[in-house]
Amino acid sequence: MSTGPAREARAVAELSSAELLARLLGGTHEATHEATHESTHGSTHGSTHGSAHEVAHEGAVEGAVEGARLIELVGGLARLRRMTPSELEALLPAAQAWRLACALELGRRALRVPLDRCRAVRSLGDVEPHLRGLLAARLKEVFVVVLLDAKHRPLRTERVSEGCLTWSVVHPREVFAPAVRESAGAIIVAHNHPSGEPTPSTQDIEVTRRLQAAGETLGIPLLDHVIVGAERSLSMRTENYMDG
Repeated sequence: MSTGPAREARAVAELSSAELLARLLGGTHEATHEATHESTHGSTHGSTHGSAHEVAHEGAVEGAVEGARLIELVGGLARLRRMTPSELEALLPAAQAWRLACALELGRRALRVPLDRCRAVRSLGDVEPHLRGLLAARLKEVFVVVLLDAKHRPLRTERVSEGCLTWSVVHPREVFAPAVRESAGAIIVAHNHPSGEPTPSTQDIEVTRRLQAAGETLGIPLLDHVIVGAERSLSMRTENYMDG
């Protein structure tokens, strides 16, 4: 039975880091074993193609050429890192596509920066690396809320929605529900622009003002709305898109 891109992406994302690494190392071990076996036993077929080292070197050169072609075909590394397993499988043999998907997922995890729970958030720079690691490589828009305590120290980050084409699903109730449960003192919200350009849309501005008003009513202020783009992130507070 065929699975959709979203389900396949989740299948990779749900693997532990150890499982992802095991699949990568397993694939490398198999490829090395095959190359060594071919070289070692080549004489049984009437000729010897060189030492295992030479065969491995030739394979590396060939792989580099194929890698360069793949990067050019998809439009660069930035696009490659955001491709789903099904998209990769359309370009590569299934086993290679799976290993590459695992490698990309590990790379995304390596970029995730945990928030310092002992340090108060005072500016975009205090949360941008964390939010970039979570959102920058996403193909769809993902909306998250960062919960802060009364001293504006991070509690945790929670996803509110994913893949929404309109802001109708980003309702204040959904955004503030975890803040109320955790007795948060303030929140910061963030989402990504898959286009790569972080300039806020009219809809971004409207939802920010709606959330800011709801926060004032609940006594849980919205400190900022961060938009993560490909090369930079934008603070709607710093850029004066927020009231007060």
